[in-house]
Formats: sequence, structure tokens, C-alpha cells
Amino acid sequence: MRVTTGWRRVAVLSVVGLAACGGDDDVLLVPDAIEKVAATDGQSAPAGALLPQPLAVIVRTSDGTPAIRGDVRWVVSGGTGATLSDSVTQGDGNGRAEVMVRLGPTAGSYGVRAEIKGNTNRSVSFALAATAPPTLASVAPSSFGGGDTVTLTGTNLDNTAMVTVAGHPARVLSVQGTTSAQVIVPVCLLPGSVAIRAQVRTAATNEINGTYVASASAVRLAVGEVG
Repeated sequence: MRVTTGWRRVAVLSVVGLAACGGDDDVLLVPDAIEKVAATDGQSAPAGALLPQPLAVIVRTSDGTPAIRGDVRWVVSGGTGATLSDSVTQGDGNGRAEVMVRLGPTAGSYGVRAEIKGNTNRSVSFALAATAPPTLASVAPSSFGGGDTVTLTGTNLDNTAMVTVAGHPARVLSVQGTTSAQVIVPVCLLPGSVAIRAQVRTAATNEINGTYVASASAVRLAVGEVG
């Protein structure tokens, strides 16, 4: 392969040095091209949630060979509050580099740019969308004891919802549409005001409050429950 730049020459000399030493380690190939894995573009999730799958690119050398361990820099290029699992990731044995994205707290458009580290002219962009986040509005009845069934109302709920009462998991019996869920209150909580929160596809709702009332009679625990 013809070497045209000094930094590529350094990489080639390093490869020669490894061969002279008889090393069997993987050779670090210099990335020269980057392409987007189209199936990972255009994703959406509730605001504040992780995307369903990581964003991915393929990095290659100038002759099309996958650039094993080629560095890819990731940057949030649009939207406010989105975060990345890492700012730099490396290509695997197929030159594929990935990053996880958590969208910001508000609905709208977000963007992420991936570029070859040290070569900003080699880059691709991803367009993402955050839908309205899930919310909780009320709990009925507002006073309840351990083992009681209560109804939560809100918006953008679905059957992936997980609910906690005072930080303890509550069993979700059912979810009706996107606005209502029935849950069983966990037992043996401290009496008084308790916080209720749900999580839908890794997006957390706001917190609402109810009143936990201690039972005057013995509490019957279901199999697997701990008092």
C-alpha cells in the first residue's frame, strides 16, 4: 500500500516493528473512511430514555479494510441534555464502533455526529427524536395499605411500566391504554406520605405522593414477598 502522509507512515513503521519482534497482536489499522449503519439512524424514544439500540458506524482504511480498533469520536450535535455512554469508542474486528444515547428531558429533535478521531472531515450524522415523556398525575385511593390495589393515572404509560412506592417495587397488574395502571402496594412500609414513581422504557416519570396507612390486622404475604 502506498503511504502518502507522515502519520500513516508512522503506523506502517509500527506494523513493521511488530512483525520484526514476532508479535501476534492485532495490528492497528489507520481509519480513513466512516460510514453510518443506516438501521441505527432515525431512532426515537421517550424524552429522558435510552434509545432502543446503540448508534453504530463502520470505519475502514483507504483500501476498504475494516479499521480494527480505529477511534471514533461521538458528539451531541443537536438538542439539549442528551448524553452519550462514551465520547470515544473503537472499531471491533469488523470495524464497527457503537455508542449508547440517552435523550434529553424534553420532546423534540436531537442529533449526534460521529467522526474519525483526529480527522473531522470524515464524519456522519444521526437524526433522533424524543417523544413526550411519561407522567403521573394521581393515585386513587390516595390513602392505602400494604397489599391494596391502587389506580395510577397519567400520560404515555405502557405495558413496560415499572412502579415504585417509597422506593420499593410495586406489582403492576395491568395498564389500560396510555393513561392508567393498576398496581399492588408493597407491604411493610413506614406509615405516612410516600413517593410514587414509574419508569417506562428507561424514562422516569415525575413523582407523586400518596399516604401509606399501617394495617391494624396481620398482613398476609404472598409467596416470595418479604415482611
